[in-house]
This record gives sequence, C-alpha cells and structure tokens, in this order.
Amino acid sequence: MDTNMSIFPLFDSEHNAKEDTKWLKENLHYENFDEIVRKWKMTGIHRLKCLEEDHRKNKTALKLFRNWPHYKLPRGPQLILIDYDMKFQESKENLYTRYEEVFVPFMINHCFPSDLLDPSLAKTFNELTALKDEMSKDAINALVMYLLHGYIKPTRKGEEEEDNIENSEDEIPKTKGRGRKKNTNKSKQNPKQIAIIAEASANSQSNQQVDKSTSNKFGIADSIESMIKVRTNISATVPKKKLEQTFILCIGEDIYHLRDFYIVMEETKYIATSFLHALEVTFKIFNLFNFGYPTESINIWTFIQKFFFDIHYSKHDFVNTTVGSLMKKLTLFEKDLKTIEMEALDEALL
Repeated sequence: MDTNMSIFPLFDSEHNAKEDTKWLKENLHYENFDEIVRKWKMTGIHRLKCLEEDHRKNKTALKLFRNWPHYKLPRGPQLILIDYDMKFQESKENLYTRYEEVFVPFMINHCFPSDLLDPSLAKTFNELTALKDEMSKDAINALVMYLLHGYIKPTRKGEEEEDNIENSEDEIPKTKGRGRKKNTNKSKQNPKQIAIIAEASANSQSNQQVDKSTSNKFGIADSIESMIKVRTNISATVPKKKLEQTFILCIGEDIYHLRDFYIVMEETKYIATSFLHALEVTFKIFNLFNFGYPTESINIWTFIQKFFFDIHYSKHDFVNTTVGSLMKKLTLFEKDLKTIEMEALDEALL
C-alpha cells in the first residue's frame, strides 16, 4: 500500500514509545482500558512504522498480531480505529451520513431491481420492498450492500480490471504493484484487497440464493461470500480453513431479519454495534494492515474506499467503469438533495 498519506503526529518520542510499548506487552489485560488507550496513542508513530516495516518484509497477519496482541482484545476495534485515524489523517470519511442519506435511497429508488445482473437478486429486492416496514435499519443497510454485488460486475479470476474512467484524476487503485501486499488471508493465488463478506444463510429461501454460474469467472455469489456471510447463529459460522479471511458476519433468521453483526479477522470475532460499524472496522482493518481486498469483491471495496472514505492511492490506477459511473451518479444525486434541502430552507424563511 502506498503510504504517502501516512502523516505521523508529533506527540510521542522514540525512547518513550519503546518504554510504553514494553508496558503494553506486560499489561495485555490491564483493568484500566483508558490507560491502555493512552499508552496506545503515545506509541502510535512507533507502531505504524513497525506495521509498515512488517508489510515490507511480507510478514503474515499472525506474526503481526503476535507483536501487537491488543488488537485481538474484545475492544480491539477501538485500537484499530485509533491507528487508522492516525495513518489516514487527510482522508475525509463520511460513511455514516452518505450511506443512509445518499447511497441507500439512490440504490433502492434508482438502480434496483432493473440494473441487477442476477434475476434471483431482483427477487430478493422485491422481498425487501415487501418486508421493508418490518425490517431493521441495519438489515436494510446490509441487504443493500448485499445487492450491490449484483450491480457491480465481479472481478475476473487472475485479471485486473482493464476498464478506465476517461479523464479521471484519481482512479481506484489496482491491488497488484504499488507496494500492495498480497492477500495471504484468502489464498496464495489472490493478491488482492480486503473484504466484507456475504453469504446467504443455509436456511434462506431459494430466491435468496445467488447463482454462481452468472459469470464464467468469479460469480456474484463469490463476490458476496468474500465480504458478507449470513448465518442463523454465531456457532454456525464458517469452516476453520476459511477463518483466515476478514469479513462481516451477520446473524439472523434470514437476510431480511438480521440482528447481530461481527467482524471476523483471523480466528477473532469482534462484536459490532451495527452493520455500518462492522463495515467501517472491516474496511479499516484492510487498509491499516495493508491486507489487500479479496479478489472477488475488489470492485465493491474500491467503491467503498473512494466514495465513503475518500482514499485515493494513485492517479494512475484503473477503475471499473461501473464503479466510476455509480460514484458520479451518487455525487449528482447528493447535490440534488442538498439543492432541494436549501430550497426548502429558503421557503421556510420567507
């Protein structure tokens, strides 16, 4: 990963960082978590330098977390967010506002179901509209992201997307080259970026299942499963051999009635307070640790990276044309909403 955006603050010194790092290693389960957070912030520069050095040496995630075991604590996501914010100080993320106020209404009212590539997902969308009043906000947010995999074409196996947005100033990065670390979390063949994970529940109705034959390469189901996994209970998660992935785990009766959300990283499961919290932490894990997005869902993750987190690694990388077109449409839709809002405000003041 290109670390030109990694601007380290000046509030810790090297000698104090080593002393505080030693304290952290000796106090993994210290009862005062606020003190852990204070020491964690004071060692931020040192730790980010170590993470980048580990990345250059191609160290596995297992070794990385052995050096910094606090990441795997139940409150590890808080520490991950601290480090991410330190590393990407110049990014202007707006996930929580843009997702619910712009992305969800635009996709539901202007894209779905007509632009979905898989007929079974169109049926899923029709179920969403029928059950919308009884669905939680989290379930709707999760399902719209689930359906997005049927709107943006999955990446082909072994190929980079060749489509480029003409005259774009800052295209979405490829995962090969530019210092991107190969994704050892998925398989040795997939050197791509991070993931949210989507897999229909084993007990879901047939119209919720996505046909893997949709593509002769990676299919829509492959893209979903690399990002969001839906299960009926926490014990029925994923085969042990797949726990090296990083993804979002959704628990519920079915995809329309989700109640609990987790971030799975290696063998660790973090509790998320909402679907958007799970999405945020998962994305930041990939980018903080240079993991690399899953090949199958790289187009989805690059859309999330650019539209919600304002991260642009290079002006010379390629971007899927559907992703670029969607971002432009969403930006125009957002401007229209603001215009309507301003006009309403002006009328109210008259």
